[in-house]
Amino acid sequence: MISNLVLSIVVALFTIVAVVNSVASSRYARQAKASAERSAAAASRAEAARSRSAAARQAMSELSQEQPQPGPTHLTYEQLLPIATAIRRRETALVAGHGNLLPPFPACPTCRQAPTELLVRNDHPDQFLHDRIAFGFRPCGHSFTADAGDLYRATEQP
Repeated sequence: MISNLVLSIVVALFTIVAVVNSVASSRYARQAKASAERSAAAASRAEAARSRSAAARQAMSELSQEQPQPGPTHLTYEQLLPIATAIRRRETALVAGHGNLLPPFPACPTCRQAPTELLVRNDHPDQFLHDRIAFGFRPCGHSFTADAGDLYRATEQP
């Protein structure tokens, strides 16, 4: 009788342990399944982001191939005269100590936008072959070249 009672208790304990293991393993299985689903979703999002990035790079390369960057436009003496006059006025104001009241830069000859910066360079490749000066307007980005002789004559005007 005692042995049957001990045997029943042992069987009940094994049954309880089996049920607990079953519950625990199903919980771990659910957690593992949820983790796998999250990993799959993250991989899917990463793949979608890579494909969007590749599509954007492809579109940018097609756009840059379709629209070649134009070279600098050559300015005539008549177009150069207002630019040279404005530059001379700004230099005169700086020398006179009127740094706070500088005259504005001349408008861009192409888009008529008032620039915030006017770059004047003599290291343009045309300068070495044709004695030209380069002008760059910022922020519009238009660039121009002018003959050095025309620039000299424009700056000598009263």
